Amino acid sequence: MKLLLGVYFFLSFSFAFVSLAVSLNFLQGSDAKGLPLLYAIISAPWAGKPILGAIVDRIPLERSRFVCVGFCGAGVAWALSPYSTLWLVAASTLMCLADCAADAIMVEEAREHASIQRLSIASRSA
Repeated sequence: MKLLLGVYFFLSFSFAFVSLAVSLNFLQGSDAKGLPLLYAIISAPWAGKPILGAIVDRIPLERSRFVCVGFCGAGVAWALSPYSTLWLVAASTLMCLADCAADAIMVEEAREHASIQRLSIASRSA
């Protein structure tokens, strides 16, 4: 249960990191007019979160592996993000995958421990 709360805490931190990465990497030599479009492109994978959730539910792997793949892949993509905007889209997609898997784990755990949903929401907003 503590691991799940840690995952939710780091997910909330990583959402703020995308905004910081965009501001630092792409505003230095770019016009500010393109920034809303850039944010829309980076946020697009989150519109497909229900589809990723269905994929996570259908593939017979442990959900914790999806969380690991999402975090590790997003870290690599963020490291490569100064080279292309596509890496930020990849990082956003992988974080969405990790979030879907963490949500699925939370739902499974909430069946046994009723208080975990309240704690996961509190750790995400920290």
